[in-house]
Amino acid sequence: MIAISERLESILKVIPFGEGVKYGEILSRLEIKNGYLIGSLQWLVEKGLVNKEGVTRQYRYSRTEIEFVVVSDREHKDAAQDPDEIANHLKSMRPTAEQRQFLNKHKHLPRRELASRLGLTKLEINHVLLQMGIGKK
Repeated sequence: MIAISERLESILKVIPFGEGVKYGEILSRLEIKNGYLIGSLQWLVEKGLVNKEGVTRQYRYSRTEIEFVVVSDREHKDAAQDPDEIANHLKSMRPTAEQRQFLNKHKHLPRRELASRLGLTKLEINHVLLQMGIGKK
């Protein structure tokens, strides 16, 4: 079951099941900042609590039937920080010999290009280059 904060619950309360509601309507019903709402909606969509349908600037948000439990804002914040999934992923990531060889030969390329060619994220590329002693410290 997904744990959400009291603030996220207040957002879910204004999002209906079924037809959905536009972003502007949600924002007008709540007294929260635009940036917080954007991030919260993205998180709710990622967790499957909200559906996002439509095309850019015309998205409609609707609730799903997924169950959740409400915890205090502090408990939710503490749970979100433990464990640090990104740091754990980087610690355990080991590039293949072919990837290391490619990086040695093509270290002059932009990191975006390296990431694209190797199927890695730019963060992973930066981490590997630092491990290899190629990246900036």
